[in-house]
Amino acid sequence: MRILVGLGFAICRIINLPYVREFYTDQGSHPRFSAVEMPRITVAFPANWSLFLAVGDATEVYILYFLTILAGLAVAFGYKTRAATFCCWLLGFSLYNRCPMINPASDMEILYCLFFGIFLPWGDCWSVDNPF
Repeated sequence: MRILVGLGFAICRIINLPYVREFYTDQGSHPRFSAVEMPRITVAFPANWSLFLAVGDATEVYILYFLTILAGLAVAFGYKTRAATFCCWLLGFSLYNRCPMINPASDMEILYCLFFGIFLPWGDCWSVDNPF
C-alpha cells in the first residue's frame, strides 16, 4: 500500500510538472491574490491554507514542487517513512489548497491515505528503514 500511494503521488506530480508555472506561480493564470479571494469549493480543508501561497516566484515554487516529488518517492522507498509521509501529506494538502479547481478526486483519496498512513507502521517492511 505504501509503495503504491507514494509512487502514485509522485507520478501525479511528475505528470503535472509542465503546468506548475501556469497554475502555481504569480506569473500564471492563477496568482496568489486570486487564490485567496476564490470561494472554496470544498470544506474538507481549512480555507486558504497552503505553503504554496507563501511563495509566488517560479523558482521558489519549483523548489517546493520538487520537494513534494521527493517526499512522494521517500514514502514509496520507505526512507524515514513516518516523516516522509507527513511531509508528503502536508505538501500535497498545500498543492490542493493552492489551486483546488484543477485537482481531481484521486488527489483527495491519496491525501486521505497519506493522512492515515502517518499513524500506520508503513516503514516496518520492504523499506530502506527496515529492509526485512
